[in-house]
Amino acid sequence: MPSNSLPDSIIGRLRWALGESLVVAGIFAFWILLAPALNTALGLLTRVLAALDVHAVYLLDDLTVLWPTVVPLAFVTAVLYTVVRAGTLLIDHYRNE
Repeated sequence: MPSNSLPDSIIGRLRWALGESLVVAGIFAFWILLAPALNTALGLLTRVLAALDVHAVYLLDDLTVLWPTVVPLAFVTAVLYTVVRAGTLLIDHYRNE
């Protein structure tokens, strides 16, 4: 878990920045990996419903709708993390002054 204050040394700040960027990259990786998993699950559900001759299959036909939603969700999640992280750093900075 990242610390609540910035290190004083340049090397410490570089390590801190790299750690934070890995968290943001992990957020994007999570969303990018979630979309194909959802596509696969919905594809399997569509095939099962089609095999059972359920007429609600047309609801699941357009699976490409996931990608246009994944990119904004990943961006919003990363921005939210950044804003909250910056807020905690500011609060910690002004509390320790």
